[in-house]
Amino acid sequence: MSASKQPDLPGAVTQSAATAEEIYQAYPLKVGKPEALRAIRRALRKYPAVQLLAAVKMFAQVRGGDKSYMPYPATWFNQERFADDPETWQRSGGGASLIVKQRELDRCLEAMKSIRNSYGDHQAWDDGDKAKWSKLVERKKQLKKELGVEL
Repeated sequence: MSASKQPDLPGAVTQSAATAEEIYQAYPLKVGKPEALRAIRRALRKYPAVQLLAAVKMFAQVRGGDKSYMPYPATWFNQERFADDPETWQRSGGGASLIVKQRELDRCLEAMKSIRNSYGDHQAWDDGDKAKWSKLVERKKQLKKELGVEL
């Protein structure tokens, strides 16, 4: 290593340690901290910190406080489970996951946009589109309530 790079190394190690600690603190299950921090630092060599932190936060949200059958943080990072399809993070049998509901809300909003865009500013809507619109508005309200999004 060149002499010009050596002074930067301690700062980089300190920042990496602080980032690993922040990611660990966001993980919902606090066990095996030393091994978890090593696994997180290894993951940080391959993936950006913002990606890992976002995945951990989403994992915690999807699990909704359910820690049963939750992998230890070291396992989750060593096996790169943060790269798994987030729908697999929700335990089965608990109804639709938050991600499924969010996707349904997105589809609902797209359908509403499509109906709205198919008419001009002063063009009257046909009865079929009025009925679809009403159903979409009701479903949107229901999904937003289930997701905890303000209406």
